[in-house]
Amino acid sequence: MKRAANLYTSIATLDNLRLAFCKAVRGKHGRSEVMQFRENLDDNLALLQLQLVLQKPDIGHYRFFQVRDQCH
Repeated sequence: MKRAANLYTSIATLDNLRLAFCKAVRGKHGRSEVMQFRENLDDNLALLQLQLVLQKPDIGHYRFFQVRDQCH
């Protein structure tokens, strides 16, 4: 299998990021997060592009929790 190198620069084009946004919001147009992101879409996509080029995207913040199963 052939490997592709340096994908960040090809992924980080503004056209590709705009297409990804359009695909991601399908069926979610009324959500507050989508409307908030869309208000400054160009700035948000430019910031995301910069983060991808620098290979340091700030994509999500996870919450860790413990699941305790008492059914033994």
